Amino acid sequence: MKIYSNPDDPIQVGYLKRGKNYKAKAHYHPRNSSDIGETIGQEVMYIIKGRVLLKLYTTNGERVASVILEEGDLAIIYQGHSLEFLEESLILEVKQGPYPGPDKDKVFLEAV
Repeated sequence: MKIYSNPDDPIQVGYLKRGKNYKAKAHYHPRNSSDIGETIGQEVMYIIKGRVLLKLYTTNGERVASVILEEGDLAIIYQGHSLEFLEESLILEVKQGPYPGPDKDKVFLEAV
């Protein structure tokens, strides 16, 4: 992943490039109680190239939806999610900042 924003910026912007069959485990991005009243961070993904399977989850790990995203598709995510790269893909990713560090950025889910 190539990040273009600084860790302290209010918005994180980067490119995510992964090969076919790469899987990002189900997770969500927690927010501090001071962050505009939200408990889960929001994220936008724009598929520049490729195809990915996006699965959406509750914070308890219950799957609620699945969709295949292709070149030109955009997803606005405000819940748990996972990604499976169906082919080599390049994604523009925009998330709420600041970046809390690797230990606090994600809460991993036991997907059911």
